Amino acid sequence: MSKEILLFSSNTCAPCEQVKNRINENAEKYLNFKILDVEKDFQEFIKHKVSGVPTFVVLENNVEVKRKVGIKNLKDLEEL
Repeated sequence: MSKEILLFSSNTCAPCEQVKNRINENAEKYLNFKILDVEKDFQEFIKHKVSGVPTFVVLENNVEVKRKVGIKNLKDLEEL
């Protein structure tokens, strides 16, 4: 089973920047984690129907199984 966590964010979003600061480089080592920016990855926002940031989308085998909106820390992400 392939699990991936997507963080939909924006560089102009203060809560998004807080989330990025809380998630250190180790998150990407231990989790299949990807940060998407609204300006660079707009098509992904449309594809996943994300209308607010920060939004976390958990995919298993490329199918959404969970979605969380708001500030989360690394421990919260590990539990997704």
